[in-house]
Amino acid sequence: MKTRAHREFFRCARRFLCAAFLLACDGRGCSAKRISGDFALLTDAGGVFQGTVVGVDCVGGVLRCDDGERFISESERLPPDSHRDCPWRSLGACPNGRACVADGVAVVGDGSGADSEQLCAGPPRTVPLGDAQGEVACDDGESFVCRGGTDAGPNVVPLVIECAHRRTVARCGRSCAFPALGDDAAELTSLAAAKLLCAD
Repeated sequence: MKTRAHREFFRCARRFLCAAFLLACDGRGCSAKRISGDFALLTDAGGVFQGTVVGVDCVGGVLRCDDGERFISESERLPPDSHRDCPWRSLGACPNGRACVADGVAVVGDGSGADSEQLCAGPPRTVPLGDAQGEVACDDGESFVCRGGTDAGPNVVPLVIECAHRRTVARCGRSCAFPALGDDAAELTSLAAAKLLCAD
């Protein structure tokens, strides 16, 4: 028979692992991040775990597309015991009945939703790659990045780079629409990644 101390230890350990998982989710296209305060791991004096989750912060400005409909996430703080999902507002269906480039892949927009048409299927605005090559500058959690274009100066060619194989896969015709795609886009084709990242 387990003692009360053992039961308390395992109950608190489960809470900590759950909170750690949710914190790790932040920044990779997830709809929310957990804000936790006063977490104290097993202390030397008695091994008692103490912690409080003060709420769920829903991140605004994240774009995604599902079944031909575009959505943008909205900022909101939910209480820790809330059973609601973070809110997503519909931006309407893709024009002319077009499908999504990739269902469920999230990108961080400017918050207005004006760039949401990038999520809709269609030919990417690219030009022949030629011998253009870019430096690989991928951060952890990124599957494709777009580097160069208007932000880097008019003479810098905007390139789409596949992080896993450290290779340039497309050259944008104008500029980058978004700087990067996360792990949830790792299985996309180079063409789909270019459609998302190169500005229409």
